Amino acid sequence: MQRSRWCPSPKPKLALSAQEAHLVKIWIENQDEIREILERALVGRLGVIAGGEPYIVPLNYVYAGGRIYFHTGLEGRKFEGIGGDRPACFEVDELLEIVPNEQACLYTAYYRSVIIMGKTRLLEDENEKMRALEFLLKKYTGAVPVEPPPVHALAIVNVCEITPDRITAKANLPATEPG
Repeated sequence: MQRSRWCPSPKPKLALSAQEAHLVKIWIENQDEIREILERALVGRLGVIAGGEPYIVPLNYVYAGGRIYFHTGLEGRKFEGIGGDRPACFEVDELLEIVPNEQACLYTAYYRSVIIMGKTRLLEDENEKMRALEFLLKKYTGAVPVEPPPVHALAIVNVCEITPDRITAKANLPATEPG
């Protein structure tokens, strides 16, 4: 039997070679590292049930005070799936490097990712909405001075908060050299 260049070993191995060691996924349990990933990522993906179907949408967001905040319109699929303590899933990732290899099974990517399972709530209090929007502005504009939205504009936007029930994070990183 000839071995494929796609998957060089037809038998499962109990130990990985040095070349294969980069395939091991690491669960991230350090809360500071998880927080940093959530604060650094620029785009998150929101997963909800809308119209009876799973729906995922990329969006701008901010992680502040242990919660996720994002804004949305007054209607649409995303709006249908949020609020009222409806469950949601939220994901961010950092692609660090694509690692090519002549063998397809050893081609990989180094990354970090975080998944949050939680409940969504539409903010109704104007002060809460404004505070969340200011967090978003600060994240995406940085040091550029931007005036906050006028209070009357709060009537034409929804701001949603995700309160995490569970947060998991993992990474696929290069193996470190011993010693």
